[in-house]
Amino acid sequence: MRAAFVHAVLALALTAPVSAAEISVRIEPERLTVGDELRVVCLVRRAAGESVQPLVTPQNVHPWELKGVRTVPAGSGADGAVTERVEIVLTIFETGEHVLPPLPISVRPASGESSVTMTPERKITVQSILTPKDKTLRPIKGPATLGLRTLLLTLAALAAAVLIAGLIAAVVLRPRKPRPDPELLLPADERARRELSRLRQASHLAQGRFREHYSGLADIARRFLERRYGVDVMERTTGEILRSEPVASLEAETRSALRELLDAADLVKFARATPDRTLTVRLEESLTSVVARLAPPPAERVKGRSK
Repeated sequence: MRAAFVHAVLALALTAPVSAAEISVRIEPERLTVGDELRVVCLVRRAAGESVQPLVTPQNVHPWELKGVRTVPAGSGADGAVTERVEIVLTIFETGEHVLPPLPISVRPASGESSVTMTPERKITVQSILTPKDKTLRPIKGPATLGLRTLLLTLAALAAAVLIAGLIAAVVLRPRKPRPDPELLLPADERARRELSRLRQASHLAQGRFREHYSGLADIARRFLERRYGVDVMERTTGEILRSEPVASLEAETRSALRELLDAADLVKFARATPDRTLTVRLEESLTSVVARLAPPPAERVKGRSK
């Protein structure tokens, strides 16, 4: 559509003694397509104390439809006058020549009564969306249809996409088994030596935590017996452990070393005894010796058994 712009400038000096405002009006475009927007731009030059109010309503613009009205201050000049922009947006859905009626703009001074100025009446040409060559409206095409082969291929592609998405989701979202601690696969004696090394690194003795250190020594010995022989000794007393099989069948030297270790741990844990440093060293060496004497035979170690 070829849009022609009409710049009609109307300089009006309001005759009312209460205001000396000047209004310039620009209407664009003069020709438009049905449904397009028509803008009436009014530049109101007024005194600083005055106010501008467009009095445009849907009723006084019929058959036009009012889409919006806004007022934007544009700035002030050297003489103190303020230029205010009033923009009125209209549209129409009827073709042909239409008259744009005068639109009222009110200017109210700081004191006194308001004066109303009307914009100029203007003829506007509203064109159809049809071109001059179009004699009739073309029929609206119905929805596109797919051939049977295309439809089957489309459904197969969708099914494949859903299947692939389901497989990806199953792989990504499936619960993963926790990786076993490699230390659990070690023989009982190797695990006991590692636990003793970690106990020493905890520095309980240097910080005066004798109970923690001796409880750790006793627990290492108990866990070693459980893993080595498959018996439950963690909740048993020292006497029960020494009387149970296979501990009761061990060599006297080994049983004596276990008794000394477990009894000393009980004294520190329950009687709050303060052990001597030399005793601590001797018990750690004794535990290391017991673990070495009772280590699993090579055949079991090759099979990766923990006891």
